[in-house]
Amino acid sequence: MTGTEEPGRPPAFAWEAPAPPASTPPLAAGMRPMNSGEILRRAVGVYRRGFALLLLVTALVNVPLAVINALIGSRVANILTPFADYLAGTTEPTPAEIERFISDALPAIVSWLAGAILTPALILASSEVDAGGQPKVGDVYRRAFGSFLAILVGGFVVGLVVGAVFLGIIVLGVLILIVAGDQAVGLGILGVVVAFVVAFVVAGYISVRWAVWPAAVVLEGKGPLEALGRAWRLAKGSLWRIAGVTFVTAVAAGIAGLALGIVGGALGAALPAGWEGFPTELLMILVGSWSAIVTTVLFLDLRVRSEGIPPAPSSL
Repeated sequence: MTGTEEPGRPPAFAWEAPAPPASTPPLAAGMRPMNSGEILRRAVGVYRRGFALLLLVTALVNVPLAVINALIGSRVANILTPFADYLAGTTEPTPAEIERFISDALPAIVSWLAGAILTPALILASSEVDAGGQPKVGDVYRRAFGSFLAILVGGFVVGLVVGAVFLGIIVLGVLILIVAGDQAVGLGILGVVVAFVVAFVVAGYISVRWAVWPAAVVLEGKGPLEALGRAWRLAKGSLWRIAGVTFVTAVAAGIAGLALGIVGGALGAALPAGWEGFPTELLMILVGSWSAIVTTVLFLDLRVRSEGIPPAPSSL
């Protein structure tokens, strides 16, 4: 233990300096700059205290979504066959390819739209639980609908920018390979490998800088572009902390998801076609709030760390 750490506090990760000691004047009741271990411990505390609320908030979106996905998976081919035959005619794509595309695309679109309402609802619920409140589910969703469009647009912008940057760098690497030609194949292949590495690094950097933008939309009422700028500024000086917390969060969610997927797969093996994944989707409700909780706590910590802004009082 170093002289700057407190007894009983989770240690800072190796990549970061310890948070200021307890002697620092408090910025808000129960909220001060935290190290990575404390952020995760606080998130676990929010999950435990708000378990029933967060489970219900998640279920209200994900249960109907699981039913819709199951119904689409079992019936969409029969419903779309006449339309697919008409659209395909004698040219490509074939009716089967059109059916497969739509049956895959519809659940993805529905999930994207559902996520745009579930994400703000979970962030709102998490922030209230973190502040010691227990809001009503109806109030959470009433406020969450006000952030729906901004979350939808912001998610599209993030996906577009990160995807464009990633693909742009990869294309540059492929062009190097083409220009190198047969006389410098090794150099061309090296260029492609370097392009992949650079693409992952740059896309990861952008993702980290924008990691908490949904919380800026929901908790501060920012528009999508304003929230992205807000998140970018707050992340300054905390990139390794954000990356580390995000990585640990993803690993924890992945392990839990794998375990739940095994159980759900066993339960769904005996179900009719299209419904095999239904038990797994239901079980995933147990971890559906985890990412939003961590994003919320991380955002509140960045505000306190960067600007000394305490969490806003409850308005639910």
